[in-house]
Formats: sequence, structure tokens, C-alpha cells
Amino acid sequence: RTVADVARLDPADERMPSGATVLQARARTQSALLRADAGTEALPLPHPMVEIDLDIETYAGSTYLAGLLVTEDGASAYEPFVDWRGGEEGERALIGRLFERLAAWNEVSALVYHWTDYERRVLADAGRRYGIGIPGHRSVDTWFDDHTLDLCDWARTHLVSPNGFSLKTIAPLCGFTWRDDDPGGLQSEIWYERFHAGEKAMANRILAYNEDDVRAQLAVRSWVRRHDSGAGPGSGIRSALRPPG
Repeated sequence: RTVADVARLDPADERMPSGATVLQARARTQSALLRADAGTEALPLPHPMVEIDLDIETYAGSTYLAGLLVTEDGASAYEPFVDWRGGEEGERALIGRLFERLAAWNEVSALVYHWTDYERRVLADAGRRYGIGIPGHRSVDTWFDDHTLDLCDWARTHLVSPNGFSLKTIAPLCGFTWRDDDPGGLQSEIWYERFHAGEKAMANRILAYNEDDVRAQLAVRSWVRRHDSGAGPGSGIRSALRPPG
């Protein structure tokens, strides 16, 4: 009758269409992220010398902002690549500068994180459209294969969420909050329209929102790393396979 009732079931209970429903109910009753397996060892979360979180903002199919959060030696710095003009001219200029910056990490121990495959699809399409590549790589897709990790896909593989895997759902469970009281991709498109209608203060709102998105990704990894029972990152996260109580 209740979510708590479902959480107490065996995931193999034949009355349930999927054991995942039981595991999600357990996460929901605890309002927490849980491990998807029964292990107590470290989760396979990379820890390179340089971590770069990437998030882009688009309007009408055109990228006008790409934010990087570069973390090295325990310090993080936000680097926005922005062209407020939008359209083909602005996007081409932005993509060229961004790709040159990304190539700077070709020869160092670095990993770029993104949430879902949106950045990959949009940037690869822009590279093909403008004939611009990331120096040192055959294509944008091969660069993504070699240098990036889809953090959303990683979370789906290793964690159980109470309510889906949107970054706006996952990061608050890791203690992160956005500065804006109404954050979201659709909202940012409205802010961009307002910027071009003359509200120049919207530029700072968009930049703050983009910065918070990349910091939210870092917050998820930091949360996993803090839950270390001695065996490594994530080893202290409660397993969803353990019955509640």
C-alpha cells in the first residue's frame, strides 16, 4: 500500500514487475543515494591529477556558453567560454576557442566530466558543421572516447536514486544547492531571451547558473569520495540490496 511496504519486499518478489522498483523504494524511504550492488569495496571512480567539469548552454540549437571547472591540487577555478551573439558566427568562434583549450590536456593526467551525452552530441555536431576539430584527435567523438566520463551514466551504473538521475535531483542529495531559486535549462533559455531584450543583468545570472552546474558535478564526486569506510571512495555508501531497518 505504501512506498515503505515496497521497500520491505524482496527484489526478487514475483509480484513486482522489476526488482529495481524495490531498490528505488528503499532509496526513497531513506531520501538518500544508495549503492546498486552489495559490495563494500571502492567504487571505480577515477581520480586524475586534473579534473575538468564541462557544461554547455544553448539557445535555438546554438551553443553560446561552455563552462569549465578545472580542479587541480585541491583548488577549483571556473573558466567560461562565452559569445553572447549566438548564431553561427558566435558559436563558431566559441567552439574554436573551447577546442583549443580542451587540447591543452591531451598530454597530462586529466579527465573531463559531463552529465548525460548532451555535450558530446552538441559539440560533435558543431565540429562537423564548422569543420573544426580538437587538435590531436581525429574527431570530437574520439576525443570524448579518450578523455571524458559521462558522470550521469556512471551514477546510473553504481547508484540507486530516490527519483531519477537529473543533476538537479542527484546533487542536492550530495549536499549541493544552486544559488538561483529557479535553476534549469529551460529557464536559462528564458534568461537568454531577456538578455537580448535588454536585461543585461541576465548575463551574470546565466554565468552563475552554469558555474553551479559544473560545481554540482564536482559535488557528486566529492560526496562519493567522502563516503570512504577505509576501502576507498563509495565503500561507505549503504547498499540498496540491504533491507531497511
